[in-house]
Amino acid sequence: MGKTARLNQQEGKDKLYTLYLVITLGLIAMPAYFRGLYFEYEQFIVYLISFTTLIVYTVRKFRRKDSIKLYTYLDYSLIALIGAYTVSIPFATNYRLAISELLKYMNYFVIYLLIKELIVSQKYIKLTANTILIGITGVAFIGIGAAAAPFKYHGAYSEAANERWINSTLQYHNAFGAFTMCGILLCYALYSITNKLWAKVLYSIAAYTMFLGFIFSYSRGSWVVFPIAFIVLVIILWKKSLPGIIIMSLSMVASVSLIAGGFRGATLERLALPAWKWFFIGVIICAAVTVLLEVIRMYIEKLNISKKVLVFALAAIVIIAVIAVFVFAPGIVARLIPEDLLARFKDINFESETVKERFVFYLDALKIIRDYPIFGAGGGGWQSIYFMYQSYLYWSTQAHSYIMQVWIETGTVGFLIILSSLILFAVYAIKNLRFYSEQKEEFILQAGIFTAAGSLILHSFIDFDLSLSGISIVLWAFFALTSVYSRLTGKHKTELYKFSPAFVFVPLVIMGLVTISFASAAYCTRKVAQYSKIIKSNEVGEAEAAKINEKIKEMLSLAVSFDPLTASYRIDYGNALEESVDDLDKNRADIIKAEKHMAAALSLDRFNPQIHAYAGAFYLKTGDIDKGLELFDRAVELQPLRPENYNQVADAYIKVVQAYLKANRKEKIKDLLNRVIRIEEEVQSINAVKMKPVELDEETLKIIDGAKKLLTSLGA
Repeated sequence: MGKTARLNQQEGKDKLYTLYLVITLGLIAMPAYFRGLYFEYEQFIVYLISFTTLIVYTVRKFRRKDSIKLYTYLDYSLIALIGAYTVSIPFATNYRLAISELLKYMNYFVIYLLIKELIVSQKYIKLTANTILIGITGVAFIGIGAAAAPFKYHGAYSEAANERWINSTLQYHNAFGAFTMCGILLCYALYSITNKLWAKVLYSIAAYTMFLGFIFSYSRGSWVVFPIAFIVLVIILWKKSLPGIIIMSLSMVASVSLIAGGFRGATLERLALPAWKWFFIGVIICAAVTVLLEVIRMYIEKLNISKKVLVFALAAIVIIAVIAVFVFAPGIVARLIPEDLLARFKDINFESETVKERFVFYLDALKIIRDYPIFGAGGGGWQSIYFMYQSYLYWSTQAHSYIMQVWIETGTVGFLIILSSLILFAVYAIKNLRFYSEQKEEFILQAGIFTAAGSLILHSFIDFDLSLSGISIVLWAFFALTSVYSRLTGKHKTELYKFSPAFVFVPLVIMGLVTISFASAAYCTRKVAQYSKIIKSNEVGEAEAAKINEKIKEMLSLAVSFDPLTASYRIDYGNALEESVDDLDKNRADIIKAEKHMAAALSLDRFNPQIHAYAGAFYLKTGDIDKGLELFDRAVELQPLRPENYNQVADAYIKVVQAYLKANRKEKIKDLLNRVIRIEEEVQSINAVKMKPVELDEETLKIIDGAKKLLTSLGA
């Protein structure tokens, strides 16, 4: 037995091993339940748990004079990806978002490293895979419950008339579709490696639950990717477990097909009991079909009929049954399959609006990449500057392509690293499949991991599901399990590199402190929101309101101290300081302090049009007219396709004109009015080159018309 294996067994006997393992498995399975771990407040909690776990683990390794070892080049490439996000920070368009993205990838790697350290055998690989499957099945079940009405989970089911699809805990139907697709593919492998009938029934029911959610996610991208990944899985497992794949497919598809129409009708009407009735009818059908087919399979195997004959017999039954239904009973198909589902399937083509929109996103992404080619625009780069590059007005904080997003954020350096990582994952998975070709269980599970991960990766090329940390964590878990399989082959006689746990401990402590600081700031702003709600309710007197406003200023001051890189905190604090000032001359110190925060906000988020507009309004109120108007103009430059920006700038200029008229200061009025009038020319020049025209609203046109009349009356 090698030294590594002995150390792994020693870890397994450690009293704290079970605790580490449970925490790690929880970190893999649970994040998807918290809005997909897309939002920072939930992310902070997971970061603190994962960072603390690895810190304690590395301290124990350090005390034992043990080292952390890297066995595969995949380890190196994933570390390099973290390096790419680190290097991009000085070049970032928004430093705060860049650090936030780095924290994400640090968290992914921490969980990756914990899996590599704790998963020491096939038994624990199976445990991890089953944990992932349970997690995804649970997400699907919550989505189905939200569609059936009784489950109350915000955003889990879209009730808009033209949508009515399941988002589940991920709050995005395409991400939910991709997640359940991944779970189904993993389920095929777990179904195939168990010999227990009761376990096969449970796996089939899990697959049925995920498949029902998958279908009613209405995610066309996932519908396209799934057959591709499924075919790859069938090719890999053709000789190992094809009968099992066919049986699980039949039970899963048959049960969903028979209840889909009834379930959909009940959910559209928001009828909870009928919806659940149909769901559990599907469960019974699924279990019955699985038991029946498995019993038949066992009987045939006892007759020593070759697997080829069995497979072809099952395939022939399926094909004949499908043809018979479509040819002789088309009415049944029409009743079973919801009409809107068929319409959605028919809408899968390159001419659909969604596909055209995605291509526009990608073209706009390439414009950003052109301007930030080497190290990128930093984490959050697309979110920070896409307004400046968009071909027409749309709203999306994501580029809708993971590979594009990484390219934007980390430049060509990061782009090459992520491509290398994906290639290395595939290479190691294929090598593992070759090595384990005679070990059925390991071979099948590696195939399931490979295709499940591959389906997520393929779908991420056309959507942003990997921006949800809950899904990315699962993908990195698949990476780690493949790396563990590679280590367990025994081909790595020695590690590629080993280093002291101190090298992990130091950055973890730093990232942990940053997380605590950012989380504290977020807590302060939540308190501000609560205080503001009390004041807006008009349920407190003036004296109490004044005390609450002081608390608001105190909380905002703390938020800025804990998180000095978030521009919006500084804007809010600056405005709070300004609003508390009765006399600009007497309270000049507070105004100067507020101005410093405004200037800092503009520096931190220099491409944000809203930050410029807020700061512009502040400077107009405090008397710096030129600075205020300049910032409103800059807001239009940063986001020229938003009609409201022109309304803001026109309104700002005309209010200054009105103030000058009252003060009888007419020397600048004509220039200000001409600026308002020029808005129409600016919009016309923009419309000449953009895909969709900017349409000024009636209020803006009214302001422009008033400016023209006033300019004429002044004798221009």
